[in-house]
Amino acid sequence: MQGKGKLQHLNEFFFHTRDEILKTLEKDKKYRECRSDSERIARQFPIIGELLEGSKKGTAVELTEREQAAFREYAEIREDMRCMVEREHYVRGHRDCLLYLLRSGMFESE
Repeated sequence: MQGKGKLQHLNEFFFHTRDEILKTLEKDKKYRECRSDSERIARQFPIIGELLEGSKKGTAVELTEREQAAFREYAEIREDMRCMVEREHYVRGHRDCLLYLLRSGMFESE
């Protein structure tokens, strides 16, 4: 049972790390623009939300050319946002690793 407590702690750590990263990105102009653009497209083309939520599951749906273009643009923007989050995780992971090595005495601090 002791391992479960450690796993729970690790899950909480990752949750708080992701939350911190998202709060940091909310201050980034490019990320905010992407979020705003994706929300605008989703409002303008409600079919995007319906498809992503699965409310049209089991129903054949034909998209107009405009809806197809909007869906593609929405997906590209969301992918850009995902890449920004991943980049922040990558940088944060390296920072945490270096801090750990520094604190463990692997490197001498100045």
